[in-house]
Amino acid sequence: MHAASRKSLSRFLAVARKAVWPHFVAVKQSFPATDYAPATGMLVFDIGGNKHRLIATVDFTEQLLHIHRVLTHDEYSREDL
Repeated sequence: MHAASRKSLSRFLAVARKAVWPHFVAVKQSFPATDYAPATGMLVFDIGGNKHRLIATVDFTEQLLHIHRVLTHDEYSREDL
């Protein structure tokens, strides 16, 4: 994990742990800047004032968030999903 992302990631996790997300629209209500990559089913969360990208999947039925990667804005590329 990037040391600079710790505070942002901690805030993200605090919100995500309390959230109930039955579908993607609910995720967008918690994190409006979240994008969905339909080809892979991945969600791309902008965290830290758009300085980092958190790449994850959500099992809406089981209410599980699986974080795949945390990247800086510069490291992120949609083709990598």
